Amino acid sequence: MKIDNRHITRRDHSVEALNRLFTLLDCSLARYLSFARPWVRRRYLLLDAVARRMSYEHEIFGRRLARLISDRRGMVQSCVFPIGFTSYNDLSLEFLAPQLLEHQRALVVTAEESSKQLDEDLEARRVVNKIVASLQRYAELLQELLSPNRVAPPPVIEASVDEAPRRPDSSVGRKRFEQFPVETHTAA
Repeated sequence: MKIDNRHITRRDHSVEALNRLFTLLDCSLARYLSFARPWVRRRYLLLDAVARRMSYEHEIFGRRLARLISDRRGMVQSCVFPIGFTSYNDLSLEFLAPQLLEHQRALVVTAEESSKQLDEDLEARRVVNKIVASLQRYAELLQELLSPNRVAPPPVIEASVDEAPRRPDSSVGRKRFEQFPVETHTAA
């Protein structure tokens, strides 16, 4: 009996490409930052939400890739975060955002290369193409959030506590202002 080795090598090639992409997604910088929890100033809360959502999608796509690898009777490779990521501990997200964008762009390039290697495996290629589209969308979103005209203006200096509140000049404003009781405190 003759065994067709071409099918086995194609499957192994597919598993190898999927494992490489799985490792990069499962141990991505966005996933690391979801565990490291960088501090975030109020005006960068949207960036924080995007980074967390990106981390969640990396996890979901990693699971899908692991399922594909298992379906092809391959072994899912375990991975650890790169040791260089530990230098990002205790830093702000606004400082780490450019590194996050570069890492995301590198993931896009790697996913596109993996997609090209999966010509024979249509199901895996379809999943990887979805991953590429998601990675590109988040890279564009990060680029938009990091553009100079997108950064929020500095906070406005509020009135000091010593200044007394002014009553509005118009009668309509006065009526609205007088609806609420004003408490006065006198020193005894």
